[in-house]
Amino acid sequence: MEVIFHQEKQTLEFSWFQETIELTDEDFRRELGQQIRSVKECKPQNVLIDTTKFIFPISPETQAWVDKNVYPAWTADGVSKMGFLMSPEMVSQLSIQQAVDENSQVELKSGFFETKEQAFEWFQS
Repeated sequence: MEVIFHQEKQTLEFSWFQETIELTDEDFRRELGQQIRSVKECKPQNVLIDTTKFIFPISPETQAWVDKNVYPAWTADGVSKMGFLMSPEMVSQLSIQQAVDENSQVELKSGFFETKEQAFEWFQS
């Protein structure tokens, strides 16, 4: 996973690689732990997650874990919006949307986009 902080846009970007097909639930949760640490360090207002190469199906148990551990940590560190770059044809990305739909953090808004430009426009709105 690549991590880029767009300081001028107050956005932390995480880009997943195709190697996600080889991840286990434990590996995925460890990667998300790194995302939590990056958010804590950079204190962005927005998080952009590029899932266009994401191939890992997220189990219902891990979706619940994300809702319990990731979203509250991001909200506590000041994140108010999270955007996802998605390829419309990627079936495995449905699990990403399901995990986001589980989001119980009312303060954390989410959006799905096909381009970074669309996501950055939404972050500024």
